[in-house]
Amino acid sequence: SADGPGMPAPTPGREVLKDIADWKNSVVFPDLDAVDWDFIAEKWGVLKDRDTIANYYLIPQGIFERTHALMGFEQALIALYEEPEAYEELVEAITCYKIKLYQKLIDHMGADVIAHSDDFGTQISTFISPAIFRKLFKPRLKRIADAIHEKGCIAIMHSCGKVDALVDDFAECGFDGWEPCMVCNDLDSLVEKHGHHFSFSGGLNAQALNV
Repeated sequence: SADGPGMPAPTPGREVLKDIADWKNSVVFPDLDAVDWDFIAEKWGVLKDRDTIANYYLIPQGIFERTHALMGFEQALIALYEEPEAYEELVEAITCYKIKLYQKLIDHMGADVIAHSDDFGTQISTFISPAIFRKLFKPRLKRIADAIHEKGCIAIMHSCGKVDALVDDFAECGFDGWEPCMVCNDLDSLVEKHGHHFSFSGGLNAQALNV
């Protein structure tokens, strides 16, 4: 199914959220306190050799991505503009959920690195203006990075597409690095500016390599 786990948008007609104003009745967040984390850690295994190998968790469906996974891309962007208060309420609820999830992963699953995923770019520009990003998403991404750091963990920002206009913001949020650094970005200039305090992972032409 095109709307399976991790997909960026649901199959048309199968949207979980039809009306952003009704999100409190339509969107159900899992109870993270009811999860048997010890069972999951035992089943999937937590790396024991912590001196040489790191547990790196890339978590899809971030605070922007989850909105269009619930509504569909077009409807989520329309909601952002036409119902900004309801859209922001949903983004805030997702942010609180993500922070708690990351804390659980660090406490129970031995996470050393959390990569928060929010793809903000197409191949030619960002999906939303940098001004909207800075008003709506940047303060919440900073809270996410801070929460990860408070647990002694490394915070990485995963954001595909041409997002070089936002990389300064990723660094200002406190993230320790950015991936996957797609080649549509001005990577040389970004590394020159931030490379002394901020990591860059990727830089491969994934489309040309078909990976």
